Amino acid sequence: IEYFSFDTSAVGSAQTFHFNIKDSIFHQSGTLNTQKYPNYQIHEFYERAEPGIGTLLEKHPLAGVWNIEEASYGGKKSDLAARYGKVIKIITPTYFYGVFFNPETGYFNGIAFGTWKTEGDQYIETIKAYSWDASAVGKTYSFNWKVEGDKFYQTGKINSNRYKDYEIREVSSRME
Repeated sequence: IEYFSFDTSAVGSAQTFHFNIKDSIFHQSGTLNTQKYPNYQIHEFYERAEPGIGTLLEKHPLAGVWNIEEASYGGKKSDLAARYGKVIKIITPTYFYGVFFNPETGYFNGIAFGTWKTEGDQYIETIKAYSWDASAVGKTYSFNWKVEGDKFYQTGKINSNRYKDYEIREVSSRME
């Protein structure tokens, strides 16, 4: 486990659970064993929100899991490892998730979440959740994008109450 929001003692551990998928419902159950929650029984149910990436006939080149390894925000280069620990971007056929967390300390910095699409060289995100500025929620931002090999390049600007004409440049490597 790289990150666990309510139990940092689980970070770095391996946990095994049973699962079952029936129709659009995923059920996970088992026993969580950590310092904070020894022998803690879990039963979680999730409903599929969209088709799985593997079920698509033609997978979009952005779909997958990306590690943001280089970035500048507001025109300033960011040392992601020192500031956040790890930044992962998960892109499904309809949604994106950007998660900023430190697996070594268990610290969670924030998340960006929403829908996405591409139109030519434009990668377009509509924000549904944004930890750093609630005024960004509901807004749509366009970025230039390209994929070369296992690298995803994203550049553009956002505008919100906190981030005026704020430049974002990210270089990510494909994890899967």
